[in-house]
Amino acid sequence: LLADDGSTISSDPSGVVFSGDLCLSPGREQTTDAETYFSQCWALLEASPSIFAERSRRIVPCLLAFLHFQYFAAKGRRDRHFAALNVHAHLQEAGAQAQPGAGAATAPVPAAPAHCQVGAKKLRGRLLSVLQALKPVISPKGLYKHEVLKAFLLSLLHRSDSPVAALALDCLQNWKAPGLVAFKKPLKALLEHTSRMREALSQIKLDFRDEEDMSLAEADRAELLQVVVPLLLGRLSARASRVRTKKESPAVRRAAILGWFTQLEEAELEDYAKLK
Repeated sequence: LLADDGSTISSDPSGVVFSGDLCLSPGREQTTDAETYFSQCWALLEASPSIFAERSRRIVPCLLAFLHFQYFAAKGRRDRHFAALNVHAHLQEAGAQAQPGAGAATAPVPAAPAHCQVGAKKLRGRLLSVLQALKPVISPKGLYKHEVLKAFLLSLLHRSDSPVAALALDCLQNWKAPGLVAFKKPLKALLEHTSRMREALSQIKLDFRDEEDMSLAEADRAELLQVVVPLLLGRLSARASRVRTKKESPAVRRAAILGWFTQLEEAELEDYAKLK
């Protein structure tokens, strides 16, 4: 539910109230800072994924408002994921559905109030809090706007920030796509140090066959690639971590990633990596 000032308000019979800048409402006498309230709010949902699942029509609009008013506002409207996700339209739809008797299919989304603006460090902390709350939801396909949530998680995989990418991957695994389930451990290892990443890449084979000699279906291959390719692109641009041996060097990491890319068709690189 969107308030007139652009804040998001949502409540349920449990007494949980989301308001203002997506914090637990502290009442009139606020003695704790906004970041603490925000983290407490999403930590509650992390500890109680059943509330997230059962009340997703109230909670997901809060998440979408965070994306619209804070995450993408900070990244800039030119971000290609901003246009692709079209969060504004989904917020309009959620606002209309939250208004009983509303005749319009959508409700206007007001401009973000000044209090929604946060710095990069706080924004990252908020993003991690939201992802940690989504991670324990074991059946995300039942969530309100689950397709939008999945698309957003996929958009995070290319980030060179490994903790963010790792949490997004954990959340995506809950969709239980066959192409991801088959390579669950190697996918996780792609975000580890170079030697583990190289080992994982040797296990992620696109000509994979299981114990019954069944290969990946075309749809499963596509699902796998839309995860692996952005993860590897993120590793290409990641800053060098502490190098213990020459086998851990950025040059070795880049060579391993580029070598794995040789399995792909040109069209696949264009589709998933947006490389021309």
